[in-house]
Amino acid sequence: MTGPEVRKQPCQQNRTEYAGIDLLPNQRKPFIDFIESLGLKQPKNFIPGNEATIYFLENDTPNILPGRLRFRMYGLPPFTNTFIIDSNQEGVFEMKIKPASRNRVEIKHRQTATAQMVDEFIKDPRRFQDLFYSSYSPTIQALPEDKIDPQLFEALLLNLTDTGSIFPSLIIYRNRQHWVLDENDPDTFRVTLDDEIKYFGYPYKTPQNTIFTPPTYLGDDSYLRAEIKVDNHKNQIELVDTIREWLTENGHIPPVRKKGFQVYFRHELGVPDRYALAKDYLTKEIPGREIEAKLTLESPDDRITIADLIKKGVENGDLPDYRLHQMLPHTKQTSPISYRYGIRDEKGNILGEAFIITMYSDGRIAGLKRKTNLIGQYGQHGNILDKEEVKESIRWPAWTQWAEEETIKEQAEILGVKKEQMFLGGVTKRDRIRVNIENKGNDRTYVISIEDNLTNDGRNFRQIEIEYGDRRGNHLSKIDGITIPQIVGEIEEIQKFLIDLITTRGGSLKPEPVSKFDWLTSPK
Repeated sequence: MTGPEVRKQPCQQNRTEYAGIDLLPNQRKPFIDFIESLGLKQPKNFIPGNEATIYFLENDTPNILPGRLRFRMYGLPPFTNTFIIDSNQEGVFEMKIKPASRNRVEIKHRQTATAQMVDEFIKDPRRFQDLFYSSYSPTIQALPEDKIDPQLFEALLLNLTDTGSIFPSLIIYRNRQHWVLDENDPDTFRVTLDDEIKYFGYPYKTPQNTIFTPPTYLGDDSYLRAEIKVDNHKNQIELVDTIREWLTENGHIPPVRKKGFQVYFRHELGVPDRYALAKDYLTKEIPGREIEAKLTLESPDDRITIADLIKKGVENGDLPDYRLHQMLPHTKQTSPISYRYGIRDEKGNILGEAFIITMYSDGRIAGLKRKTNLIGQYGQHGNILDKEEVKESIRWPAWTQWAEEETIKEQAEILGVKKEQMFLGGVTKRDRIRVNIENKGNDRTYVISIEDNLTNDGRNFRQIEIEYGDRRGNHLSKIDGITIPQIVGEIEEIQKFLIDLITTRGGSLKPEPVSKFDWLTSPK
């Protein structure tokens, strides 16, 4: 694309990006009508249409690069059956940095490059001066002419264990439309809608140091994806809230962040894909919601014995409408450590749980923080809970005192309370084993978790949870008033089977909606 009217992209962008919302395909026209009713227009000076982004990883420490280093190509032809990259293809090479002290704000450092330049860079990053600071200038006028600060490349080299260790991983191809508030200053406020999203992947277990090897096609995403991008220095709070409210009512938050990387790693590591793609994939019928039953356990049997008894009962037909899962592992053991934080009022009374930090067995990744909204309770004992959980990636590499203080401060601001009202309710080591079963008639997945929640002072809260997982096949739908009662009824059926099983072994299984936070903070 040429012409004097084409907007040049800035080399550095300070931007607040609000987490994307997935929309069903039939929401395209309502979304466009709504956005344009707010006065946003499609700009004439953006590179339109198909684009693709290559994301890079590092061999020994892949966690330092996902989303941070990437190459975005614009103006691509419509997708056929393969993804071929022309060595002369121009695009934007980008470093994305999210300062630890600034929630949701990211700084993108970018400059124009060709596919050939990027390919030579990943072979030997030490050549960045020769490759990126040459006399080359873009032929597409919309691309930036400025350069990334060389000190950022130097900092990247310090983090790499080997100068030739960067490799391409995931490619996301999409058709993107833009709407802006001001065509003369489009980065002030911009909304995007992605369609025809397709995923490709380069080898992960045997990394390649070239982008020109044809990547493997992983599949399509069935949803549209809407995002809001706001210049961090502009104040558009009311407009952001208006759009987010519409998106929340008409779409849903994806079940995981970085969905593309979830798809990529699951494919490369041989884990069944739960979020998109494969012919026999699993999808959530009620996106963004979790339905689970909580039961307090007392039993002379350990959790492994109980899991084996459940498996045998299912195999023997004691739960006739169910079978052991045919895609997921029948059992899976995990031992995360959870830090559970609560809120007190100014008189010291506990108001409830605020968020959870979950750290997994390697101790290097701080996991997720969650905020839970209870939507409904079902069953005779009110122990079947319909919840909406907001999950956010934790950016801290370790749960240090500084990371804790920063997170408490951020969460207090989000919840509208003073940070002094936040407190640590307790820490538990959650030893659990999961049994995955599925309904023979409708292919719904249910996960039965047998848990020992251990505290540092030796207490143990034993619990079994029955959680609706997903459903085999494409079942993208709005909540219809039928699905949830069906799931609740199926959970009650599984619950009865478990109560009978535990009781015959001399134990007890009591349906009650007791959370781990409630147990931790109750009088000892």
